[in-house]
Amino acid sequence: MTELWHTLTSAARLLTHLHAVYALGALLVYLTSIVIVAFRWRLILRAFGVRTSVLNAGMIYSAGVFATNITPARTLGGDAVRIALTRLRTNAPLKAVTASVVYDRMSEVPALAVVALIAMPVLHPSVAVVGVIAIVLTVLAFVPTIRNATTARIARWHDTIVGVPVTKGSVAAALGCSLIAWLQDVTRIVLEAAAVGVRLSPAQAATLTWIRLLGGLVPVPGGAGVVEGGLIAGLVWFGVPADRAAAATVLERALMYGGGTCLGGLCLILLGGWRLLGGRAQEAPDQESASLPVS
Repeated sequence: MTELWHTLTSAARLLTHLHAVYALGALLVYLTSIVIVAFRWRLILRAFGVRTSVLNAGMIYSAGVFATNITPARTLGGDAVRIALTRLRTNAPLKAVTASVVYDRMSEVPALAVVALIAMPVLHPSVAVVGVIAIVLTVLAFVPTIRNATTARIARWHDTIVGVPVTKGSVAAALGCSLIAWLQDVTRIVLEAAAVGVRLSPAQAATLTWIRLLGGLVPVPGGAGVVEGGLIAGLVWFGVPADRAAAATVLERALMYGGGTCLGGLCLILLGGWRLLGGRAQEAPDQESASLPVS
């Protein structure tokens, strides 16, 4: 217990003596990533015929982050809020808005694969695992029959779900935005660690990005407790003292969880999300009353 108390007090001391340049740099990277993600989603929305501004897209996305951080539903809850608010603000078809959210999520898959590649020097995957992945990717990319069949299936799925053609330029731009956003995630973690006097390699920061992502899959609001434990464990695994690991984790969660939740809550209020939720809450008792027999 004494050692734990010493670690906590030492971490608190480190947080009061942050390297301001690195801490402000991490904040700037985080804010920039919000703009990039908003621009990416706006590109996808416009490809589906939904007109909106980058500011509106960013505010709706942030409101979705708020829902993700406070509900056990996590991503599903956040995406549901994004869809509802987008329809409220643009009156766009449900089909197009839902498809835009799905495509927005899918655009992150290649970027996450790049982050995994950056983390490989730390993770040391077995030769067998790397070989299997390389073979699968080679077959998908260079065997014409399989590549054409896969492309045709995706095209049919797209036509069935969306029914609106999407240009290759829009797809490439969205994938580029996702790559930049996730590389910024790695950069932000490096800066946060530097703010408490810890040097991390890009591979180590990429590994922590994946630890945070996997911890966030646990169905608790914001991954609270799980993500923090995973990040501290990962930093200690890299040889970082426990107090500095705790301080870096607090800074990361203050930006990503605290900052994201506060910003998202404000955006939800400004967008009229509370009125939307309140209206639905009011509809429920009204519908229940209407269903009661009249005596």
